[in-house]
Amino acid sequence: MTRLLLASTGGHLSELVLLAPRLWPPAEDELWVTFDSTQSRTLLAGRRVQFIRDTQPRDWRSVLVNTRSARTMLNSDIDAVVSSGAGIALSFLPLARAKGITTHYIESFARVQRPSLTGRTLERVRGIRLYTQHRPLADSRWRYAGSVFDSWKPVAVPTPPPLRTAVITVGTLGFSFAGLLERVRAILPETVEVIVQAGIDSARLDWPGAVVRSTMSVEEMRSAVTRADVVVAHAGVGSALIALGAGKVPILVPRTRSRGEHVDDHQAQLARYLADRRLAVMADATTMDLGHFSAALARSVERTATPQTFAL
Repeated sequence: MTRLLLASTGGHLSELVLLAPRLWPPAEDELWVTFDSTQSRTLLAGRRVQFIRDTQPRDWRSVLVNTRSARTMLNSDIDAVVSSGAGIALSFLPLARAKGITTHYIESFARVQRPSLTGRTLERVRGIRLYTQHRPLADSRWRYAGSVFDSWKPVAVPTPPPLRTAVITVGTLGFSFAGLLERVRAILPETVEVIVQAGIDSARLDWPGAVVRSTMSVEEMRSAVTRADVVVAHAGVGSALIALGAGKVPILVPRTRSRGEHVDDHQAQLARYLADRRLAVMADATTMDLGHFSAALARSVERTATPQTFAL
């Protein structure tokens, strides 16, 4: 029997890849379903994968189109479906429940205050098992079984290094984050070596001396982050996890709805949560200064224990 693992690319996929080895009971076989991207091909190399149509936030047309793929894949060999969102879950989970397949939805860690629109929609489908990654949000409908940020702790750096290299990443969302890129370019000294993953802004970003890419593979990003003194990122779960995995406290800059950078302001919740625990430095795209870089250089992070089993 096979467990189907579903996630949109970006932070959702990064979370599920980290959680998958912790899922209990273990699966005899796994089939991953996601979108075709540099990230997914890197993270899922060597695994059985089925690519379906990319679904951006609030992309209801693609949600409906992907239900056709779901009807084909949800056959008698599938005994459980696990998803960490986002829109991809709406294409598969309700149909899986209608077929009597056990279904699990793990809400993104980024949803600190309440479930996402996907989560609130799936609440209405009887039988879907729902999980929050924040203990205070657990109730009769949502269960807490652990989180992707279990066991991280901040560590002070007695003698912070000088700022010589920086990585700037805005993720792969189909929204511009030019405000962040322009601000960082304005405040960084020209002596700092910079690698920029600029997403859809890459073609029009004029940053002499910087290495500018629209996308980077996970391994390329991990390598760049490991070598960098400071990481500046949009406040996405995937970007935060890569920075922490390299022992870096990232500067997280939330995308905002008012500036057309996202569909809502949930990134501010994630950035604030990690900043309160000293696992990130939170900054605004319009007011960031070199003080934020100094704060990030003055801390590192480390894992304190093996994360607990995530019991389904």
